[in-house]
Amino acid sequence: IQGVPIAFTNKVSHGSIGVIGASGTGIQEVTTIIDRLGEGVTNAIGIGGRDLKAEIGGITMMDMIDAMEEDDTVKVVLIVSKPPAKEVRDKIAARLSTYSKPVVTLFVGEKPEYHEENFYHAYTLDEAARLAVGLARGTEVPEATLDVDESEFYKVEDGKTILSNVVATQIPFHRVYKGVVPEIASRKHVEWILPVVKQALKEADLTLDDIDAIASTNRPGLMGSLLVGLTFGKTLAWSLNKPFIAVNHMLGHLYASHLANDIPYPYIGLLVSGGHSIICKVSGFDDIEVMGTTVDDSVGEAFDKVAKFYGLGYPGGVIIDNMAKNGDKRAFSFPTPKLDSTEHRYDVSFSGLKTAVIHQRDMFWNEGYEKSNENMCAAFQETACKTIVSRLLRAVDDTGLKTVVAGGGVAANSRLREMLAERTDIKCIFPPLKLCGDNGAMIAGVAYHFLQRGDRSGIDTTACARIPQFKKGLQLHRR
Repeated sequence: IQGVPIAFTNKVSHGSIGVIGASGTGIQEVTTIIDRLGEGVTNAIGIGGRDLKAEIGGITMMDMIDAMEEDDTVKVVLIVSKPPAKEVRDKIAARLSTYSKPVVTLFVGEKPEYHEENFYHAYTLDEAARLAVGLARGTEVPEATLDVDESEFYKVEDGKTILSNVVATQIPFHRVYKGVVPEIASRKHVEWILPVVKQALKEADLTLDDIDAIASTNRPGLMGSLLVGLTFGKTLAWSLNKPFIAVNHMLGHLYASHLANDIPYPYIGLLVSGGHSIICKVSGFDDIEVMGTTVDDSVGEAFDKVAKFYGLGYPGGVIIDNMAKNGDKRAFSFPTPKLDSTEHRYDVSFSGLKTAVIHQRDMFWNEGYEKSNENMCAAFQETACKTIVSRLLRAVDDTGLKTVVAGGGVAANSRLREMLAERTDIKCIFPPLKLCGDNGAMIAGVAYHFLQRGDRSGIDTTACARIPQFKKGLQLHRR
């Protein structure tokens, strides 16, 4: 019936979605949501209640929200409503602030500002369905360990003190595709970058007049996302007559540990992320000598591709790390790369390992162990981490530098941290988990030192998706 809210449970492969439709959205919108969710719908149950305050048959919309939280079969809650009045919106926010499950809201006709932790806002019916399905099918991932381009704005003073931290994560939008979709990433940056900046200023209790300089990443990364951030940053700096500073993304990851530690130079840097695997000598915040890189896939790419092939979820690194904790690394003996020890002394390779895990898994199975995904993840992760650590220790031994500083999304990997912690002869420093993935604080920290040195970037500064010396494969291709 037109205007009567319904609640239904949508069964999907790894969970279920509880959908609440409020009065004013109309039955057509809710029916369209069901269509977008696909064939997974197994039942739809009508429940009374005209809106979040009124009652039909003694059941309010708030009752539905409470019931969804108590129902163990519901993994994600999707609320479809016309934009509520302020008092109703405040009531929703208060109730959902302590909610134990992810919530997706679609206030029909209202453009959302940004996502909050465990609370996602959609703008269209397609987007709402994609978000809900992605959350229900995926493994819950701590925001701090994500390694995907996010819309972020941080305020950092003195190069270390973080005054505010606002991250609008895109993970639910990409999870349904089992990987990052560049077009979606750049479009979300366009939608969220201004609201995120406003929120960060509010949390820091500052205005744009209080800011000394504007910085943004300009390389390397997804070109569309880089251009959005770079264009916004340059325009904001120009309009405010403030200095603008473009920052190398990799310098930011190296600096992340400096935000929580006092680290003297020089040291050996380890950059491991979804796009890069780099071993380098670091003599200053912008002075790095690349010693070794990947000759093909990065370790983060290998994690994501293996997870995608076996349908484990996205992001692959976090999921494989979690599954490995319940597995036995002795179940499989996967091969390690055999690179020339002279020409590629510090280089790594993960393409062969990835191929072995995906296409030849049974060849490397050890009898007496179960062929489970947990065991596979444990053995795969062990081999990948050993590959990294072996080359890293060569750099430590050859340079005599006994401090190692890690950065990047894979620096959150628990087994990598354990392996390096076992080496009592070297000091290994990792950034806090919340600073391992892409974040604005590390970019602001690097920019502070450029500002102190008097360096500025011109308004003609452009973006660059790749830096050849950061990937041996790119260097070989250009020869």
